[in-house]
Amino acid sequence: MNSCAEQEYVIVKNNFIAGGTAGGMYLYGYVDNPLCARIWHNSIDAGLKGVFHVGPSTVVMGNNIISNHNMGIDLDVDASPPTVDHTLFYNNLSDGIVGTNFLSGDPLYIDRSAGNFHIWCMSPARDTGDASVGVMVDIDGEPRPIGSGPDIGADECTPKFYLPLVKKR
Repeated sequence: MNSCAEQEYVIVKNNFIAGGTAGGMYLYGYVDNPLCARIWHNSIDAGLKGVFHVGPSTVVMGNNIISNHNMGIDLDVDASPPTVDHTLFYNNLSDGIVGTNFLSGDPLYIDRSAGNFHIWCMSPARDTGDASVGVMVDIDGEPRPIGSGPDIGADECTPKFYLPLVKKR
């Protein structure tokens, strides 16, 4: 097990990762080059595996959505288990490693079939993330959090209000 005390961390944050047949994210560490990674606020959808973790490494994952996979988070036999927290799982045949403070439910993507992985504001991902990860903007550059806590996934729901157009004569 690598402590990463003197290693730089790879940081993957605020991404929509979707449509790959094999899977979303493959994490590889080697004995002479262990992986040190932080995986924050990603929406990972569709494929064989959401996250596949191989080899010695220190991986910390938080505030991610993992949906529509055969296996949500999977490990190779020689892999070090990742730390997983505040993750929303949906429609995976098996979620795999769920970690702590996990949720289950439809993330309510705006239009998954069209590749729009922004969430509706009534999503179970809304305001349920861990603020301590310190990601202050979402995939669109909008501030995070909006509401009582950060949203899980790459998108921070921004409520929009539309007023009717009134034409004065």
